[in-house]
Amino acid sequence: MMFSKMDELNLIIGDSEIKVNKTNFTMGSDKNCDYVNPKFAPRHLSFSYIEGKWIGNSLSEIKLNGVPIVGKFDLKDNDTIEIGDFKIKISLKKIENPYFRIIVGSHVGSMIKIEKSGIIGRELNADYIIEDEYVSRKHAKIEILDGKIIWEDLQAKNPTIINGKIYKKKELKSGDEIVIGKTRLLFVNPKEKPEYEIYKKPSKRAIFIILITIIILLTILITYTWTSNRINAFYYHYNNAKEAINQSFETNRIDEKISLLKYAIYEIENAKKIKNSPDLEIIGNLANNKLKAWEKVLKIKNELNKLNLASLQEELKNLEKILSDDKLFQEIYAKILKARLSSEYISTAKTLK
Repeated sequence: MMFSKMDELNLIIGDSEIKVNKTNFTMGSDKNCDYVNPKFAPRHLSFSYIEGKWIGNSLSEIKLNGVPIVGKFDLKDNDTIEIGDFKIKISLKKIENPYFRIIVGSHVGSMIKIEKSGIIGRELNADYIIEDEYVSRKHAKIEILDGKIIWEDLQAKNPTIINGKIYKKKELKSGDEIVIGKTRLLFVNPKEKPEYEIYKKPSKRAIFIILITIIILLTILITYTWTSNRINAFYYHYNNAKEAINQSFETNRIDEKISLLKYAIYEIENAKKIKNSPDLEIIGNLANNKLKAWEKVLKIKNELNKLNLASLQEELKNLEKILSDDKLFQEIYAKILKARLSSEYISTAKTLK
C-alpha cells in the first residue's frame, strides 16, 4: 500500500470552496456527479489524480484561462475554468509525505520517507533500514491506516521509546521523538506540523530534558571541582610532611630535627582528615619513631654530665637501630664512647698510681 499523498485540490466557486478529497471528482447535470449543476452537460467536467498529479478532462467545451478546450489538461494552481458564465478557480497545494529525520545515530540529518506500510529494522530487506547494531532485524512495524501512521513494536526485549515512554503500539504525531536502539528519530508529518514549526518553540519535554542535562552537568562539575580540591589539599599536606622529614635528615641541630618532625606529624594528620593511605602510614610511623628517638637523644645530651656513661652508651646503643643512618647521631654516639673511654683511662690511671 503506497502512501504518496495527493496534492490538495480545492475548487473555489464564488464565495464557496469545495475540497476534493477523492481521486476522481465529476461535475455535471447528472445526479450521480459529485457536483451537480443543471446548466452543465450530464458529465461536463472531471478531475482525476493520476501518477502524482491532477488531470482535468472536459467532455464538453470549457474555457481554461480564457482559452476554449475539450479533452484532458494538466491542472495548475490559480487556473481559471469557465463553463458559460460559471467560473471555477483552482487551488493546488503540494502535500509532502510523512518522514523520519535521523537526529542521533548513523547518517544524522538523513530523511526516511514513509511511503508504505512495512517493517523498520536492521536487516537489509527491511522496508525502512536503520544502520544500528543495537536495532533488531525486525524491530517494529509501520502501518498506514486511514491516513494515520501507527508504530507497533515487535521487540519486547529491546523496546522502542517514544517521547520518553515505552509503547507497544502508538499513533505517531508530528514532532514525536523515537529512540530505536541507539538511534533517535524525529517523526514529521508536514500536513500536521512541518519540521520548521517543530523547532520554533521547544516542547515542555525538551525544556525539561535541557534543564535536567544542565543540572547533571553542574553536579558533575561541582563534584569534579570538590574532588580535585580535596586531592590537591591531600597532596599539599602529604608533600609538606615528606619535605619536613627530609629536612630533618639534613640538619645538624637536634632542636630543628624535633621541630621538623613534629611539623611533619601535624601535616600527616591533616592529610589523614582528607583520606588515608598506606603511604601516610609509612611516613607517619617513620616520623613518630624518629621524633621519639631524637627526644631521647636530646634528653641524654642535656643530662650527659649527670648520668652514668655506661648507662648512656647502653641506651644510645638501643637507639642505634633507628638513627644509625644519621650523621649527627653517630657524632653524639662517638662522643659518648670517647667520654666513656676517657673515663676508663682516668680510672685506670688512678688505680696505677
